[in-house]
Amino acid sequence: MYSKVKVLGHPVHPMLVSFPIVFYTAAFACFCVFQNTDNLFWFRVAYIANVAGVCAAVLAAIPGSIDLYAGVPSHTQAKKRGYLHAVLNVTSLLLFATNLYLIWGSYNAEVVPQILNVLITGLGFSLTVVASYHGYALVEQEQTKVGKVVTT
Repeated sequence: MYSKVKVLGHPVHPMLVSFPIVFYTAAFACFCVFQNTDNLFWFRVAYIANVAGVCAAVLAAIPGSIDLYAGVPSHTQAKKRGYLHAVLNVTSLLLFATNLYLIWGSYNAEVVPQILNVLITGLGFSLTVVASYHGYALVEQEQTKVGKVVTT
């Protein structure tokens, strides 16, 4: 792999990405359950998962950005895939951050289910799934393509 940020020889970014993926999944699922049950417990779990997902995504983006800019060789298919992976993840992060902005301060309030929370987190989750595929491909499949120059 192209990682420049490592701990004991292991790349940090792949270690951290599981956290926002799990928190984003939990936020989306819990907003869906809350939408259908009106049970505030699910809203609160979704709220906490949304906060944790945004924080974890920012934390994972730091070594990911360093790896992309300093580790992935220029003019390769891997660099293109890395940029696509980054754009999808940043877009997902912005969607979850927007949702967090919309629900901020309502943790202890009597809230009414809103389909907007489900739509925003659902779109963010979907983008995360696509970004995860590209991240996986970058780690596992692009290793053998190091050094091949993209001519387009």
